[in-house]
Order: sequence, then structure tokens, then C-alpha cells
Amino acid sequence: MRELVIITYWALWFVTNQLLHEGKRQSIARISTFILPSMPTPSSSWSPPQDSISDTGQLHSVATLSLPSTPTPSSSWSPPAQGIIKFNFDTSLTIATKEAYPGVIARNSQGLIMDACVLHHSAVNDAFIAEARACEAAVNFAIELGFRSIHVEGDSLSVIKKLSSLYVDKSIISLIISDIKYKLIFFEKINLSHVGCWGNEVAHLLAQAHNRFHLPQYWIEDAPLEVEQAALRDFQQ
Repeated sequence: MRELVIITYWALWFVTNQLLHEGKRQSIARISTFILPSMPTPSSSWSPPQDSISDTGQLHSVATLSLPSTPTPSSSWSPPAQGIIKFNFDTSLTIATKEAYPGVIARNSQGLIMDACVLHHSAVNDAFIAEARACEAAVNFAIELGFRSIHVEGDSLSVIKKLSSLYVDKSIISLIISDIKYKLIFFEKINLSHVGCWGNEVAHLLAQAHNRFHLPQYWIEDAPLEVEQAALRDFQQ
């Protein structure tokens, strides 16, 4: 049953994007041919369809998924397309106290800071969970701000790959990934991408600044000075 719900969400998201951006309508029969073959039968284990969501928000073969297979630390930040807001996320994790501090920054196609925030999560004892929570914070932040066309980017390749896949995740962050995937259906356009740590410096600095503020902390068209300076360097490269 869980698999049916997840596949149905992705199918509906896919056909909605086709209608909005390409003007293509899909029949109920066509949608069913995508959902039903993906379900388990009594004599076999479940196997998801060989499709995925690319960083352009469209379903296509996993073999052509345009995500890097290894981190690229030398890559740099690039502005989003016109009309899209890019949300970069990162986190600072204190293992001793099991506290995570996600940092999220939103910038437009001119590289200007639209919004930023630093949050706090307790009882986090794993870096993998901390990164997933930071990505979740970016999506939640975008929903709260009312943006409908966004680009979510971070330096956690594993989190981005899991969000870009139709496979049912069974890792320790499976519930977080499922929650994020559900929330993505509320956007008209959603891009997902991985960037190396140098290209995610602004979000990293924001997360590291957590000890200077009463959390949560939000900024509108503003950010701490070192974060603003890093954002300017991003756009000048």
C-alpha cells in the first residue's frame, strides 16, 4: 500500500508538470499504465519503474539522470534561471549534544539574497540525518515563503540522489525523504542538484553562524555580513 501511495504521488506530479509546462494532457488509462506495473504481485518482490526525476523536474531513465556520480569540490555556485529561486542548504552538527543547525539561503537569478534562515534540531546523532533535515528545511522554507518555482541544491550527494529517485528509500532517512517528496508536489517547478562544498560555501557559513543568534533566526533580503560577502563572490566568479 505504501508503495502505491508513493508511486501515485510521483505519477500525479509528473502529469501535472506536463500539463503546466508542455500543455500535454494524460488520460486516466495512461496514468494507470505507469502506476499499476510498478506494484508487487504475490509471487514476486516489488521493483520500482526505471524512471527518475532529473534536475529539470522531468521523469526519464535512471541511466540519463544528470547528477554527478562523485562530489566535485571545485564546482562553483551558479544562479538559477529567470523566475526561479535557488535554495542552498547545509548543516552544522554538534555530535556531543546531538544538535543540528540547518542553514538555508534563497537567491534569485541575479544572485541577490531573497531570504535566509538558521534553524535548530535536537536529538540528531548522525550527519546523514542532519543533511536530510537541512534539505527538508529548505523545502519547508520555500513553502512558507510562497515560492512556486524553486531550485534546491546542496553538497549532500546522497540526499539529492534519493530525492531524484523513484525507488522506495529504506535508509535511516527514509521517512524524511518521503516527507520531502510529498511536499514537492506543491511546487509548479522543482529542480534538484548537487554541488561541491566550494559551491555551497554560503549555506555552510550560514549554518556555522548558529552560535551567534537566538534560534530560529530569519532574514529578509539580508544575511550576516560574511554570508553576504560570500554570496557576492559567488556571483562575481
